[in-house]
Parts: sequence; C-alpha cells; structure tokens
Amino acid sequence: MEPDSQRHTVDSYTAIPATGSVAFEIPLSSVNTSLLASDVDAIQQLSSWLNVVESAVCDQVQLELQQMTFAAYHSATAAKPATLSCSNTLLPLLPDHIQSPATVRHLMNITSHITNNISKQQAVVIMADQPVYAIAKPVQWRYPDLNGEHKVVMMMGGLHIEMAIQNMIGKWLSGSGWTEMFLKAGIATSGRCESLLKSSHVKRTRYAHEVSLAALYILRNDAYRADVKDAQLSLESWVSSQCTDSAQFLYWQTAMQLEALLLSFVRSIRECNFTLYVQMLKEVSPWFFALDLTHYSRWLPVFIKTLEELPVRHPKVYEAFQKGHFTSRRTDCTFSAMSDDQLHELNRTTRR
Repeated sequence: MEPDSQRHTVDSYTAIPATGSVAFEIPLSSVNTSLLASDVDAIQQLSSWLNVVESAVCDQVQLELQQMTFAAYHSATAAKPATLSCSNTLLPLLPDHIQSPATVRHLMNITSHITNNISKQQAVVIMADQPVYAIAKPVQWRYPDLNGEHKVVMMMGGLHIEMAIQNMIGKWLSGSGWTEMFLKAGIATSGRCESLLKSSHVKRTRYAHEVSLAALYILRNDAYRADVKDAQLSLESWVSSQCTDSAQFLYWQTAMQLEALLLSFVRSIRECNFTLYVQMLKEVSPWFFALDLTHYSRWLPVFIKTLEELPVRHPKVYEAFQKGHFTSRRTDCTFSAMSDDQLHELNRTTRR
C-alpha cells in the first residue's frame, strides 16, 4: 500500500468526525407495547436437571459432582451444536471515549463499511452493552438514512444482561438472610457472600444461584410431600395455595422463579436457542421495572421490539438467529456458545 493511501486509511479509521446532539425521544413505534411476560414456567423448564440433583441429594443416588452441575448436566444432554466455532479478532483500539455519540456513530460507520466490503447483501449486526446501546439507538433514529434500523441491527450484550439479572435478583434477596445461608454452610466467606448480591463475579454468582435454586427446590418438594397426603392435590395447586396463605412462601417461590429465569437465560445462549432467548427477555423485563433497574427497564423493551421486528425488517438475519448465529463459539463443544460481548471481553483479556 502506498504511504499516502495508507495514511488516508489510518486517518479515516482514527479521525472521528463531529456529531451533533442525538438527544431523541424514544419513538412509540420502537417500544414494545405488547404484553411482555409470557406463560413460560422457568422452573419447569429446568425440572429435569433439578430432579437429578434432588435424586442425588435425597435418594443417595451415586452421581459424580461433575454430573450434577448446571453446565455439566446440560452439556451431556444437549444436542450437538448446529453452529461451528467462529473466527474472531479485535480491530485496533481507539483512545476516544466510547460513551460519546460521535465515537459510537463513527464505529457504526466503520463496521458498516467493513461488512459492505465483505458482503453487500449482508445486514450489519452490532452488539454493545447497555450504555453504548442507549447511545446507538438515538443515533439510528437521528440518522435513519445512514445508520437507520433498516440498515443496522443493534443488539444488547447478553453477558451484561445476565449481570443485570444477577443484580436484580440481589436486590430481591437483600436482607433476606440469603447470604447468611452461604456463610453458615461454609460455601463462601462473609466478603464473598455480600458480593454475590452485586454480580461482582459473574461465574461465582451464577453458581450461587444454581445452589440456591436446587436447595429451595428440594425443600419445597419435601414440604409438599410432608403436607399433602392426598395424591389428588397436585404440586402446582399446593404451591398456589401456599403462596396465597403465606407471604414467606410467596417470597421464596418468587426467588426461585427469578433464579430459574437467570439460568434459563444462560441456557438460551449456551444452546443457541433464539426463541427461548426472546422469551426470557420478555420474562425478566417487568422485573427490571419492579426492582428499579432504571436503564435496563428503559432500553430492554426497545431491544425486544427490535428482535420481534427482525422477520419483517431483516428476514435473513432472523433466519440466521433462529439457526443459532446470534451467539459465537470458541470451541465445538456442546453448551459452550457465548454472547459476542463475552467473546469480546475474552479477546481483550487474551491480548493484555
């Protein structure tokens, strides 16, 4: 490459043009006005794994620890992945602040330029965490001809959504004695117990909710068998009755539901299940409002609306997402897919 053309390429990549104000009221057409919550029972979806854990604990079934964990069980039972491991890389980093409309718009233009050079028929798909997503969407609305929703699909990062769900559950469990349970069981120290409420360590917090959900599931079923002598009263009917009669039972049943939503959301990503992914987003969205997570309660409905419009706006992208291409893989192992923002974090860690 000639020096002048090389200098032009570098300048076009690093020089960020000025951008005016992108302050923009969210268009009503971009807000998901449908009933968000569906009738999905997250605990029931995880019942096969929970029953295995219950059998190992209560019936003394000989199982190795590796067969009881959430990831190991689903890795052993999941179908062979339809998607293959992907090629991924990091572009040269820019020193500019990412939470700037000019920077975000410049990066959107660079991504669009690269995608168009590779395949002009392919839509541009960009994933970002919530603060960047909250800037990128107004950019799309302010500049519809260049960066509009019919040209660019903006995705909200799954790893950061999981962290937000963990923080949401932490708000629900705060002051309930949940952390003291882990401390008295010797699972974690007092400092780490408090960190489990704030998603300071994603994997450790996820594991804590796996243990908590399994323990509550076993205790609930034990109480059902001890309380109900008449086999005609189903577990669902008994749970509904107990939730009506006891505020404490309702509280811990809700905690189980929230933890099951978290693990089902993780499962949707690991198994590349786009339908389940959208369902879980719809399920957790009302809880962001209820527990006052302002930013996600504002932008998650917009993201859900974007996903629901894919069959109309970007049918090829929707078809690819249904095949599992809304996630990425570093290996061909089952139950190992991850969101692109997590892949990006791993790439950054590798190159430090």
